[in-house]
Amino acid sequence: MTNQSRLALAVLTAGLLVPCGAFAGDKDKPGKTGAMTDQRFVQKAAMSHMAEMRLAGIAQQRASSQAVKDYAQRLEQDHTQALTRLREIAGRENINLPDQLDSKHQSHIDRFSKLSGEEFDRAYIQHMIRDHKQDIALFERQANRGTGEDVKNYASNTLPALREHLNMATSIQGDIQKTSGSRSR
Repeated sequence: MTNQSRLALAVLTAGLLVPCGAFAGDKDKPGKTGAMTDQRFVQKAAMSHMAEMRLAGIAQQRASSQAVKDYAQRLEQDHTQALTRLREIAGRENINLPDQLDSKHQSHIDRFSKLSGEEFDRAYIQHMIRDHKQDIALFERQANRGTGEDVKNYASNTLPALREHLNMATSIQGDIQKTSGSRSR
């Protein structure tokens, strides 16, 4: 084998040894330029909706603030509707959706199931703010860079509700902080 053949074989072999996920996975991370696949977005969005619905159910039972309970009820309704629309798209696109929460989302459920009262209210609203900021970034990216029109439109049409959820949570957080501050004086 010539040196040129050995070099060509080494380059080819090195290219094959790079894990496929090393490139594909980077596209899912915020700040990367590549678009997330429609399938991956649909699966992530479904997981997020399922987690929001479960947490909202817990919030309606464990929160002490009526504002938090009302907010949770609204989230449960909106995310149920959004998941129903997403299931229709997934069916048309032959995309399998998760049927149970992954370990990350289940750990959130487990954590919040152990809290109650004002402690629950503060932690839940803080989590909703963080979670909705992440969801908004995910949905904006898909609305702008997705490939399938149904999925892009879904992401775009869901964004106003996600932004409203974030604004509501931010407002409730301010109310909770005011109430906590007035009690500690």
